[in-house]
Amino acid sequence: MNLLKNIVRIFCRNPAGPAGDKSAEPVDNIALELQSEISGLQLNIAELKNELSNQQVLLANAEKIRQDSINETVDAKMQKLFGELASPLSQLALLQSLFAEGKEVKTANIFKLLVLIESALTEKGLLKLHEVNEICLYDATIMDPIKSGITFATGEKIRVRLPGYSFKGNYLCKSLIDKTE
Repeated sequence: MNLLKNIVRIFCRNPAGPAGDKSAEPVDNIALELQSEISGLQLNIAELKNELSNQQVLLANAEKIRQDSINETVDAKMQKLFGELASPLSQLALLQSLFAEGKEVKTANIFKLLVLIESALTEKGLLKLHEVNEICLYDATIMDPIKSGITFATGEKIRVRLPGYSFKGNYLCKSLIDKTE
């Protein structure tokens, strides 16, 4: 770096020069060189700051584009899922309307539609942890007692009253359990 060399020249300068002559470079010339070099460095710093600012804007734009792409993908997947659920939900709405009018609605029809809904959700990653009345071993990470005050030991046989669900390894709700009696 010239800046450091110039600073060293100022402090190491022999005012009388070698053998006592006055040919040494004046301090003013060295100071002017230093000022010029400092101005150049300040200009470089300003240019680098400007470039950094430009890069930050580009990065922010790229992040927005990435987020928009993610949102579009999620929206497309949700659209597909809702498209699969729309028909069974529409049919359930019809059955609900018929029931509200006092007309007979077959329970089997309702359950057929619920199976279609559950199947569409299962295909997208929803996982039922247990079946109703399933006998299995107690696991506190995915099970809670259906009644407060009841405790179970890990590995104890229990009965599932309400199944829990998970999605991609995340537990959405725990299975509610009771004693096997």
